[in-house]
Amino acid sequence: MLFLIDDEERNSVKQNGGYNSWFLDVFTLWETHFVIVVYLLTRINAINYHIKYIFTLFMISVCAIGAIPLCLLRPKNPSNYCYTYPYAAFLSKVLGIKWKVRGSEILAVDEAAVLMLNHQSIIDVIALGMIYPTMKKAVLVVRKSVMLCFPFSLLIYLCSAVFIDRSNGKSANETLLKTTDYVKNCKAKLVVFPEGTRNLNDDTLLPFKKGGFRFAISGQIPIIPLIISPYYFINTEKKCFNQGNILIKVLEPISTVGLTIDDIDELVENTQKLMCAEYKRLKDELLEKDSI
Repeated sequence: MLFLIDDEERNSVKQNGGYNSWFLDVFTLWETHFVIVVYLLTRINAINYHIKYIFTLFMISVCAIGAIPLCLLRPKNPSNYCYTYPYAAFLSKVLGIKWKVRGSEILAVDEAAVLMLNHQSIIDVIALGMIYPTMKKAVLVVRKSVMLCFPFSLLIYLCSAVFIDRSNGKSANETLLKTTDYVKNCKAKLVVFPEGTRNLNDDTLLPFKKGGFRFAISGQIPIIPLIISPYYFINTEKKCFNQGNILIKVLEPISTVGLTIDDIDELVENTQKLMCAEYKRLKDELLEKDSI
């Protein structure tokens, strides 16, 4: 620890019985506390980050417990996700997150579609909660490992979520294709994260998996790209979790009528280019204005 007065000078004053030796004792105590305070201030972002992150996980669990009894009244119903909206709105207010959704009228259309959105962090769960009432019916596609995240896993199970094995592409595709008729008959939105995992790089999107596209072509249902702007106020490396604004942009549906599995590569490429371009536009807008 570095002090403003070194030990040699301090001891010399005390040994000589200087009139201000008592002051040095007081100053030493103050100096020690000052250094501690400075250290804590440098760590305050990290402390705030961990507290908010743990609080978010805790509240998502609490909200899941609150919504589960309602979902039990009509288990495996794709409309059950609507119960999560009040909790998402409450948690957003507590965390100081403001949302603005553009193109929500596209989600309101009562027809089956594959909703593809970028995946960034646990905050995506709140984002979904904010748009579920507009969609009315949704079927969320998640990794099997999420089943271990109780009680959240029970909630989404009661909301007709589809659990797939990401490590087994063939099995994952078969599981998805089995839900085709169900999604079409319910006129629900199949919610897919095409990146397959959380993207910690806010510059662009990760390469897309083909499962959701294969589903859309198989069912001849449209793809609706949805882009969530970067969570610029959250930084895992710098341990930063502040308040901020988020833009959600729903793009026009991409028709798959007449497409076959031979067209999948082109469909994936075009969709990703479209979403990447919009992602960059939203990022630039927020960084310039920092307001909604």
